[in-house]
Amino acid sequence: MSKILYRLIFVLIAVIVTGFVLIQYVYTDNPEDLSKANVDYYLSVDELLSAFEQDETLATEKFAGKVVEISGNVINKETDEWGNTIFSFVDQLIGVTAIVDSSTTINQNILIKTLNPGSQVKIRGRCDGMLIDVRLSKCIIIEEE
Repeated sequence: MSKILYRLIFVLIAVIVTGFVLIQYVYTDNPEDLSKANVDYYLSVDELLSAFEQDETLATEKFAGKVVEISGNVINKETDEWGNTIFSFVDQLIGVTAIVDSSTTINQNILIKTLNPGSQVKIRGRCDGMLIDVRLSKCIIIEEE
């Protein structure tokens, strides 16, 4: 009986460890490093927004999930409750929004502090498509122009 009990305990521990590893893998959001990613499109903020305004379906097929590098003037900069820095371009309500993840913000803190409304900047991010505005996530700042 003791061999069966030991085997049962071993299987139970193996299941628990496997479950824990799977949960960590699925629910841990490791930010993607876009500084080394291949850029699919180089656009101005106005060109990106115009593509979505002209034909949202076509623009979504073309840009969604792709790495896009945009350049434009910052209209607004704010920090959300999770420490992400959010840059707005064109208009705060209907425009382009670039979200710099809080883990990336730490590495680019000095550059982020220098960027204010009116600053010209290049930002690289993954295009999420358009809801009210065109969203770029996991962004990094390439340079202040």
